[in-house]
Amino acid sequence: MNKICLSVLIGIPGAGKTSFCNNFQRYLEGKDSSVKLIHICYDSFIKLENANDMDKGLFKSKRQLLLRFLESLVEAIQKNDPFLMNQLSEALKEEYGLDLPLQLEPTSGTQVYVLLLDDNMYYRSMRYEIFKLARKHCTGYQQIYFEVPLLDARVRNSQRTKPVPDGIVSQMWMKLEKPSPRFYTWEKNTTTLRGSSANYDAIVSELLRRSNEYESVADIPVPMKMEQSNIHKMDLLLRKTVGEILRNNQLILFSAELKLLSNELIIRKQKILNDLKAGLIKINPDEITDEGMHSLF
Repeated sequence: MNKICLSVLIGIPGAGKTSFCNNFQRYLEGKDSSVKLIHICYDSFIKLENANDMDKGLFKSKRQLLLRFLESLVEAIQKNDPFLMNQLSEALKEEYGLDLPLQLEPTSGTQVYVLLLDDNMYYRSMRYEIFKLARKHCTGYQQIYFEVPLLDARVRNSQRTKPVPDGIVSQMWMKLEKPSPRFYTWEKNTTTLRGSSANYDAIVSELLRRSNEYESVADIPVPMKMEQSNIHKMDLLLRKTVGEILRNNQLILFSAELKLLSNELIIRKQKILNDLKAGLIKINPDEITDEGMHSLF
């Protein structure tokens, strides 16, 4: 059976994801690689005209539709079914006007397919949907996080032929829930890229390794709920961290943006508390450092 790794790209517009995808594709074409790359660019499926589109029901329903397409693609690759692959290609042309080459490689051995999911994936819940898909179909899972300061992202985005509206860039930066593999263990397969260079040899090795590993339902630990006294301690620490993040960004954000960031951080703080109460993450409030607290956000 063919092997698959779902590789999720995380980062705001201007972080370098598009350049990475293009350079990675060229790198693989110049190698006798056992990796077959299928680039799924979410921007081709889901259009954002302004920041308000991010929270509309239509945006969420389109993401769910794309998730179902990804599942069908995974099933077609695993079954080595060229007829189903052709059906998916035709559906993409009809629904989105996309000519995405979906072809199975002729081989007598095992072929590794990497589905490069080129999106912002700013909410952890978005990434978790892909992780659940990987777990359901026993595929590999990897995250590549493009870490970039907001000001740098704004400059890079402005230099694009078709820049994303600046309000969307800022809002995604505010909404971005950075990977936190120390506490959310399902995010443990995360590679962080800073700057414009990437070690493609190392990335290919990581993808091949992940395609041979998968996490079944039995591998997920049973949640253990946190004691109420520790919940209270964490609430105080989270409030303190929110204040520190706001102070650290006073010089780069306008007052209206700072207010939006404050609202996003409060929402995120409550999400973290809910995860702690449900036992989805384990943290000792008496031992966690300031750096650890900031990594949660």
